[in-house]
Amino acid sequence: MIPKKNRNTHRRPRAAAHDANYEFKAAQKRQGKVLLVGAGPGDPGLLTLRGYEALRQADVVLYDALVHSVVVNYADRAEKVFVGKLPHAKHCKAPDQ
Repeated sequence: MIPKKNRNTHRRPRAAAHDANYEFKAAQKRQGKVLLVGAGPGDPGLLTLRGYEALRQADVVLYDALVHSVVVNYADRAEKVFVGKLPHAKHCKAPDQ
C-alpha cells in the first residue's frame, strides 16, 4: 500500500523572520487622511467648525507663519511641524529627492 501524501507538504513552514516581514509590509499599507484647513485671510474667527474639529483630532499639523498661533494651538495633541513660509518673502523650493 502506498501512503497518502501529507496534505501540508506543499506548504512552506512559517518562520519568525517571514512573520516579521509580513507584519512590516502590513504596517506600510496603513492609510490615513490628509485634510487642508484654511481660515480665510488669517482671522481665527473665520475657521469653520469642521476645520476646528479636524485640528483637534489631527496627529500631525504642518503650518507656516501665515497661520495664526490660535489656530495652531487648537491642535493641542498633534505633532506640529513649522514649514517655514514667511509672508511677502521669497522662499526656496525643496530639493529634489
